[in-house]
Amino acid sequence: MYLQRILAGDHVATSFHDDDGFAARTLSFARSGLDARARVMVFPAAGRSAAVDAYLTAADETLAGARSAGRLQILDPGEVQLAGGSFDAGRLRRAYAGATRQAVGDGYSGLWVSVDMSWAAPGVVDTDALLRFEAAANALFGTGRLTAICQYDERVFDGEDIRRAGRAHAHNASGSAFRHHSTDDVTFLAVFGEADLSNREAWAAVLDSIARRDAVVDITAMTFLDVGALTALGRAAAARQWLTLIATSTQARQVRLVCGRELDRATIEER
Repeated sequence: MYLQRILAGDHVATSFHDDDGFAARTLSFARSGLDARARVMVFPAAGRSAAVDAYLTAADETLAGARSAGRLQILDPGEVQLAGGSFDAGRLRRAYAGATRQAVGDGYSGLWVSVDMSWAAPGVVDTDALLRFEAAANALFGTGRLTAICQYDERVFDGEDIRRAGRAHAHNASGSAFRHHSTDDVTFLAVFGEADLSNREAWAAVLDSIARRDAVVDITAMTFLDVGALTALGRAAAARQWLTLIATSTQARQVRLVCGRELDRATIEER
């Protein structure tokens, strides 16, 4: 699958069909992470750590040096994603958030993570629970300190599950993409790009992360929002006591048309 350029703060879903596919995409991703002055973590499938390690360090002297210095880490999903012997969404979310804070505390710009999602194969992890986690995890990426590429093995996951995984990510290889920037407490959220069916669950999860009071949401840099995305925005506004929506005049008309009374508690500022 084609993959657009990855920037700090992106949460990307893609797929691969052989072992070299995962390693090659991870090589490009790791180079970008190191260029961004981040710490890079790689989680290969079970039994593939040594092969991926050899591939990365043989391909690039910079990666070999980063590996020796501990800035590039090859880790076992069994000790992180499946710590304790099973998948726990809350624990894993805390683990990613903690590792990101640690990377920043150690002087890096953030944490870049490449994961072979085979650790969550059907029969090991409930796919619905996994995709709920993937969607909710988008809230972790708004500060730009965490960046991740979730790679789904086409030999492990069927086509429909891979498409569903794409909808749980702000970026995927087959549809629209958006980026978002937010404060730590999500009292301010700015979103950029396109939101439609292809990233619907990710969009809803980012909106759900907005603070419950006194929040400001800027959508002026969005180039497309379908009716479903606008409806989700209206629901987010209705669920909060106060919300200020910054929009272009065209966007404001669209939001008012689609959302109606759900915007009664919101203030719309046209720019």
